[in-house]
Formats: sequence, C-alpha cells, structure tokens
Amino acid sequence: MQTRELMNAIDGEWVAERTRELVEVYSVTMAESEVCRLYEEMLRSLGLEVDVREVSPGRNNLYACIKGQGGGPSLLLNGHLDTIPVGNCPPCYREGDRIYGRGTTDMKGGMAAVLGAVKGLVDCGVSLQGDLWLSAVVGHEETEAKKDGPNALIADRNSGRIGGDRILIVEGRDALWIMSMG
Repeated sequence: MQTRELMNAIDGEWVAERTRELVEVYSVTMAESEVCRLYEEMLRSLGLEVDVREVSPGRNNLYACIKGQGGGPSLLLNGHLDTIPVGNCPPCYREGDRIYGRGTTDMKGGMAAVLGAVKGLVDCGVSLQGDLWLSAVVGHEETEAKKDGPNALIADRNSGRIGGDRILIVEGRDALWIMSMG
C-alpha cells in the first residue's frame, strides 16, 4: 500500500463530524462519563475491541489495539477526553475548515484524528508490523483529579495491560513534542 492511498482514505469530513460530536459533549474533569461512552462507541464502530478501565466510579480510561503481524515496534496514540472548566463557553460551531468549541484543540480534535487514522487503516486493510494501541484518558486537566487517568495509563503500561514501545500524544495544532514518561 502506498502512503498516498492511505492518506486519501482518511476522510476529513468524517473526522470533522466526529470532532463536532465530541466537542458537543460536556466533559470537564471529573464529569467525563458521557464523552467516554461516546468515544467507546466510536472505537467499537470501527470494529475495535475496547478495554474499559475504571479509574474511579463512573470515570474510565479506554484502551484499544490493532494487532500487528509481529516484528515491529508498537505505538501508543494517547490523548485525554476531559476539558478545562472555564464557565460559559459558546456552543460548538464550524467556520470553513475550522471547528470551534470547548475542547476542540485540547484535545477532542486530536482524538477524532486518531479515529480517522484508524478508520483509514481499517478501510484500506493495512497490516502493521507492530501493534497500534489507542488510549483515551480522563482526569488530565484539573488538580482535583490528581492526574488519575494518566497515572492509571502509566500503571497499565507498566503492568502489561496495554503496550506501547513509543507514545504519540495527539494534542495541539502544529508541534511535535519529544517527551518521556520515565
């Protein structure tokens, strides 16, 4: 499969619609259950099995994996579904190629992009060498959560519940940050 074919299989309008659906769901830290249910449905609609990891009652991290054929490194695409509580926000709207609303960049747009990439891989029948892991965590934004979702992700990675030789965090518009979880 050529890279161009895979890129052409990624449907920008489909990704935009998933972004809009996610942004329209209220999901401030500690109140993420509805957006987690929606994201789980979106993952399952792509044919993925989802491991729902309860972080605290009603608050779940979500993990899914596209198994590779072996021999290659595994990649974890990670992001969070909670948003910062900032009072009244205008409703989600679209202007041309841009979508506006609470959490669009931080980071529901990135989470929708993950879905679009996975859909492209599935639709094209791409066989990966290594596993592709997907994770959606809660409790990232506010101090009252004590980073419980990311900490659970780290514990689950260290215990072998999920894999990932490398991690790509899908936040932001135009930067690639090199980081280490230690």
